[in-house]
Amino acid sequence: MDTTTPTDRLCVSAERCRAYDHLTRQPAYVGPAYLCDACLTAATRDVRTLVYDYIDLEQLQIPTLSQALDAQPRGKAGPPMPLRAEPEALQAEIHHVTTLWADELRREHRLHNRQRAYLVGAWHTTSSNPPPPPRRLPGGEVQEAVNTLTPRLHDLAALSPRTVFPSGVDSTPEDMAGWEAIHHLQHLRARARSMLGRTRRTRQLPGTCSTCGGNLHQDEPRYEQDPCDVYCASCDSQWTHEQYEQYVGLMLALPRTRA
Repeated sequence: MDTTTPTDRLCVSAERCRAYDHLTRQPAYVGPAYLCDACLTAATRDVRTLVYDYIDLEQLQIPTLSQALDAQPRGKAGPPMPLRAEPEALQAEIHHVTTLWADELRREHRLHNRQRAYLVGAWHTTSSNPPPPPRRLPGGEVQEAVNTLTPRLHDLAALSPRTVFPSGVDSTPEDMAGWEAIHHLQHLRARARSMLGRTRRTRQLPGTCSTCGGNLHQDEPRYEQDPCDVYCASCDSQWTHEQYEQYVGLMLALPRTRA
C-alpha cells in the first residue's frame, strides 16, 4: 500500500533550493506546487523584474553619440547602423516565454483573456468587414503577461507537463511542466543581468566549507577597501580573508595519512 502524501515530496530545485537543509542534505518538503515557498518567493522577485530587464535591454539598441544621425546630412547616406543581435534575441525570448505561459495559465484556470480594443468608426456598418486589431507593442505584452504570472506562480508551478515551444517558434517542441517554466524564467533573468553587466566576477578558492563541505567563493571588490569576504555557495557561511588564510594554513599543517 502506497502511503506517500504530497508533503513527502521534496523541492525540485534540489541543491539550489532556497530552504535547503545542510544538516540533512536535502531540500525542503513541498506540496502539489513542486517548489517550496522560499523558492517561489525568489521566483516572484525574478519574474517581476523581467519587465525592467526588457526595457534595459532596449537601451542597448539606442545608438551612441558617435553613431547618432547627422542633423544636416550631406552627400550619399551611409548604410543603416545594424542592431545588436544578442539583446534583440533575448528580448524576443523573454516575450515568447512570458506570453506563452501566461496564456497556458489563463487556459488552465479559465482566466479572462487579454483585452483587445477595437475602434469602430462610422464607416463600419457590416460584421463581415471588421476593423483590424490594434497594434500592440511587445513590451506591453510582456508587462501584461508578467502581471498575470507574478501573483499566480504557485498555480503555475503545479501545472502538468504539456508540449510547448520552450524558447521560440523556431525551437524544438518539448514537454515542460510549470515548475520547469519558472526555472526557465529565472534563467532568462540571470541572462539579462549578465548581458546588462549587473553581475560580479566570482572565483572559486581552494578548500571546502568547514560547515557543510561546499565550495568556497570570493567576489571581486565592488568598491575601494571592500573586504571581499570568503563565503560558501551552499550554506552562505562567511569568513574574512584573514580567517580563510588561517583555515587553509591549518589544513596544510595537518599531517597527511596514507590510504
